[in-house]
Amino acid sequence: MKLTKILLIVAGFILLAGPGYILAILASSQMTSDRSAYATSVPPWQTRAAELSTQLNQSSIDLADSRTKTVYPTYTPYPTQTFLPTFTIPPTQTARVVIVTPTYTATPLFTPTNTLTPTQTIPPTPTPDPLKTIKGPGYYLVGKDIASGVWRSNGTGNDCYWEIDTLTGDIINNHFGLAGGTMYIPPTAFQVRMEAGCGNWAFLQ
Repeated sequence: MKLTKILLIVAGFILLAGPGYILAILASSQMTSDRSAYATSVPPWQTRAAELSTQLNQSSIDLADSRTKTVYPTYTPYPTQTFLPTFTIPPTQTARVVIVTPTYTATPLFTPTNTLTPTQTIPPTPTPDPLKTIKGPGYYLVGKDIASGVWRSNGTGNDCYWEIDTLTGDIINNHFGLAGGTMYIPPTAFQVRMEAGCGNWAFLQ
């Protein structure tokens, strides 16, 4: 148990003092023993040992300084720069200029529309029935020279005579006296006699 403690103490001392210090002790002990053996002279190896001891001491000092040296902070790299998207400028739109040239349109002259006056169509003059035309003094066959119906005299005298006969010569009707009266000729009559004192006769109906 004591041996274990001694070993632990020695190990801790070695760790704390460093290998340079241990080598310096060893070299010093060696030098002491060498001095006692060779008091009158300094051999070359002793000089070399002293140099090694000095180097080891310097190394131990450097090692101790390195333990107490403040460690620099870990360098934190900057984040990778994200490039902004490249902005593409849209092409400049060229405005289309439309030049409107007014076209002169002449105002049309007023042209009156001639409205033709409708031609009045004169109704055709009916062809007078020769049997119903005005009759003067004379003898007329009914249905061939004179139409049956009512006739009127335009005479003004008082010696008007007219007579209507049958085919056999019988008198159907007659008149003697003032003119200007009417006379009826039946369809069954054959002949009509008109004297000059009656004037002219016009067909009524």
